[in-house]
Amino acid sequence: MLYQNLAISTIVFALGTAIGSFVNALEYRLRHNLGFTRERSQCPGCGHTLAWYDLVPILSFIHLRGKCRYCGKLISFQYPLVELTTGILFVIFFVAVISNEFGIMNYEVWSPNSSIIQLLINLTNQLSGQPITQFLLNLPKYSIAQVSATIVSLLYIYFIITALITIFLYDLKYGLIPTKIIIWAGMTSLFYQSSVIFIHSMPAYILPHLGSILLSAFGSALFFYLLIKITKGKGMGLGDLYLGFLMGLILGYPRIILALYFAFIPGALVSLLLIALNKRTMKQAVPFGPFLVAGTLIGMLI
Repeated sequence: MLYQNLAISTIVFALGTAIGSFVNALEYRLRHNLGFTRERSQCPGCGHTLAWYDLVPILSFIHLRGKCRYCGKLISFQYPLVELTTGILFVIFFVAVISNEFGIMNYEVWSPNSSIIQLLINLTNQLSGQPITQFLLNLPKYSIAQVSATIVSLLYIYFIITALITIFLYDLKYGLIPTKIIIWAGMTSLFYQSSVIFIHSMPAYILPHLGSILLSAFGSALFFYLLIKITKGKGMGLGDLYLGFLMGLILGYPRIILALYFAFIPGALVSLLLIALNKRTMKQAVPFGPFLVAGTLIGMLI
């Protein structure tokens, strides 16, 4: 079973790195208003069209020693880091989803009295219980509905991870949150939150469930709206408001509260540190999207 676990984890990781490579391309093409059907990937330095063997996630960067094959210009470490991060997240969420019989992340690793340290310990225990082995051993016992629910959850979560990493990267580099990604992720979340009730044969709960999700989304958006008004737009922007709305759609209550907590605390500490190091002034905004994305990912797990 050890080899099977490793094989499955490697496949999922490889898929994640491929999606990470797509995220790098998506960020670049969004910034330069490029489509996905007309032009192949090119070196930003010399403009040479890249071959498939120049685009193998992580491995191409290592093989080329971080330089373009054609012009010798250094390749940004952004590319392998995004690929590696996405691969790791894919494995973590794969394990988290199959840890639950139906693939819905409703297990509890947090309580109101838990400290951050206890939360991390509980989360580590949740992810280290050999769930892949248990999943493989019990696979023949699962119904088609259970397996289908797991697949749907995985596809949805992987789509959301892709969107969140794109937002993280774009806001970190340009100080902007891409509205197109917010819209697509929001529509997908609404569709998923509606369909998951039917998948589990609980149509009577669809209105209460969607009501709770929408209340979380609008409540989060209202929170950011008030922050924008209080700070007069200096600390927050409309992009943060839109992202807050998306967070509510993804997480619902009470996870949205936890996600905001895990976003604002590190965000405030980093901002104060940058001001102390004279890297920022009180009038200069620190991109907050990356912290909101990190908080959302933590909220999805706990």
